[in-house]
Amino acid sequence: MLQALDSVGLKESDVKTVDVSQVSVTATLEGGSATTGLQVEPLTSSYLAANPTAKAVARADQLPERSAIVIATTGALGDAGKSAALADYTTRIVKAFAYLRAHPEQLANGVYVKIYGLKPERAAQLVTENGTTSFFAPPGDLLAPQQRLADLFFAAGQVPAKLNVYAEFDTRFNDLVLATQGS
Repeated sequence: MLQALDSVGLKESDVKTVDVSQVSVTATLEGGSATTGLQVEPLTSSYLAANPTAKAVARADQLPERSAIVIATTGALGDAGKSAALADYTTRIVKAFAYLRAHPEQLANGVYVKIYGLKPERAAQLVTENGTTSFFAPPGDLLAPQQRLADLFFAAGQVPAKLNVYAEFDTRFNDLVLATQGS
C-alpha cells in the first residue's frame, strides 16, 4: 500500500486505513465500510468477477519491487540444525518454483481453478500476468527498492527507527540458491 500510494504522490496520512484480514476485504468493500482495499490474487479476480463495476487501480506487478524474502532470526541462523533446515527449505522452494515454471497449466488448474473456482481462462491469464519467479543472490538489485520501502515504513511511523537494509541481509544461502536454480 505504501508503495502504491507513493507511486501517485500520496502518503499513508492522505488516506484512512482499516486493518482487516485478506479474506475480509471483499465483505468490507461490499458492506460499504471501505471504498478501496488491498487484495491478493485470486481473491481480486473473484471480487472483480462478482462486482463488475469495480476496478483494479493498482496491481502488484505495477509496483517497483515485488520480491519475497525469507526472514529468519539471528538465533535460527546461528543454530546449526535450524540453519541446515533453512538451507533445505530454500532448496525446496527454488525447486518448487522451477517445477511451476515448467508446468504453468498445472498451477492454473490445480490452484486457481480447483481451489479458488476461477474460470480456466482467468486462471491461465493470472499465471501469465504473474510472470515467472526467479531467484537471485541478495541483496543485489534489491537493495535500493528495499531501502526505499524501509524509508516509506519509517516515514509512515510503521517502524521506530530508520533502517539500513544492507545490514539486514545474510548471504550464506546465495550460492545454494544459484546452484539449485541452475540445475
